[in-house]
Amino acid sequence: MAANVSSRTIAEAIVDGSTSPSGSYSPFLSLPFELRNLIYDNALSYPSFKKDYQKILNDTTLIDSSGKGWRHLSRPALFTPTILLLNHQITSEAINILHANPLIIDATPPGNLGDNLKWIEITDFISYRTLQAVPSVILVMDLNFQPRSSTIIDNALAWSRTVEILLDIWSFRNRLQKLIVKVDYIPPSKRAGWTFAQAGHHQCVVGLLSKLAKFSSEVPVTFEGNLEVDPWKVSGFHNPHQQQASSAPRSILTNFMNLQAPTGSGVSKIMDDH
Repeated sequence: MAANVSSRTIAEAIVDGSTSPSGSYSPFLSLPFELRNLIYDNALSYPSFKKDYQKILNDTTLIDSSGKGWRHLSRPALFTPTILLLNHQITSEAINILHANPLIIDATPPGNLGDNLKWIEITDFISYRTLQAVPSVILVMDLNFQPRSSTIIDNALAWSRTVEILLDIWSFRNRLQKLIVKVDYIPPSKRAGWTFAQAGHHQCVVGLLSKLAKFSSEVPVTFEGNLEVDPWKVSGFHNPHQQQASSAPRSILTNFMNLQAPTGSGVSKIMDDH
């Protein structure tokens, strides 16, 4: 009971701040900032895409048991958390805590390729404004080829569609400081030859990785994971991180050798030639 009373008291203090005239005293802001930060951290979070997408599928009415089409497709209602509508200082503090965490996109929205074609987009779950304001994003993509029925969307195609939407939004405006792409992709073995589906899937993966690599001209992009395709090579785009990693040790070694070797020595000449 004590915990409930405490939680209710904090909630009432926050509401008091929102109903007071601008610039007036808010009891919530008298709490230590460490406690306020804990409250913000518990009150705010980015969408859990995998969980939210599954809920949509659970609430969707299928035309028949084979799932060839969707008679009803429910989309979530977007809303702004109450804590962001109180006063300027509380909103600013809460946003700073939210932005300290990366936005993790670990699944694609559900879609259907049957006769009754319907799509859900990532922007049905998170607003354009929020996507353009986040400083850090992690994409977690399983791009391995998966045999599927004719009505199930290929995972590479689904990710390509989602990434295209994200890049369009970020190309218009973004505050991204880093984009981490965690990829799991091992191309099917070519020993037995690829099917048309496998070849098309691979081309889609290559195109997707290439787009993300080229986006590094605007935002630092890092690739991680179990990936047997080099995004920088397939895109023909230079990897700035690789240059920094390789040039720094070489520069240190060059300076050291120049200090140790007399001018005109063989060692200096070799280093100068490189």
